[in-house]
Amino acid sequence: MRAIIAAAPFLGRRADRITTCVLTVLMALAGNALLAAPAQAETLEVCAKGCAYSTIQSAINAAEDGDEVLVYPGTYTGTGQAVIDPQGKAITIRSTDGPEVTILDAEYDRHVMRFNSGEGRSTIINGFSQRGWNYCSFLCGAIVIGDYCSPVIQNCSSGEDSGPTDIVIGGFNVSPLIENCSFSQGYEIYVYGGSQPELIDCTINNANLQTAGGS
Repeated sequence: MRAIIAAAPFLGRRADRITTCVLTVLMALAGNALLAAPAQAETLEVCAKGCAYSTIQSAINAAEDGDEVLVYPGTYTGTGQAVIDPQGKAITIRSTDGPEVTILDAEYDRHVMRFNSGEGRSTIINGFSQRGWNYCSFLCGAIVIGDYCSPVIQNCSSGEDSGPTDIVIGGFNVSPLIENCSFSQGYEIYVYGGSQPELIDCTINNANLQTAGGS
């Protein structure tokens, strides 16, 4: 009996240590699970007044992969080299009411859209018209798509006025998807350098499609 009683404190201390170790392991596992969990996708709203963002590019700057930039009707300009530059992010930039009432105005001082950071098919632009472009950076045109870029552009319109070059698609491993878009009024689509764009259900009215080593 004395031996059993004398051993009891020892067992109690050992049990405490075991419990502490188990709790430590469980907390570590829970922490790892939280780190491994994917971040919740967010919707970043853009409008003239009352939204968190008043320019599309400011919302893009704050967005992370998987997020959606939701753009309400209005005319949107920019301050950099393009009204929209996704910066390589796998995000969707979408208008709520379509190209008739959601306009990207380059103010003859920048591109409308610029893709030069490895954007893939997870970068989606949907539902805009465009106007006021006459600008060159690494390429000239309203929409410029450079090396290793293959974004998706859907439900777009060439707008009421145009510059000398409109969509320029060129470089290595370039295969954008352009779907359900309307090009007219002297619009030019210039493809070069082995690029392989896909145009699906697009309307080309009085527009020119030029190729130079592309398809």
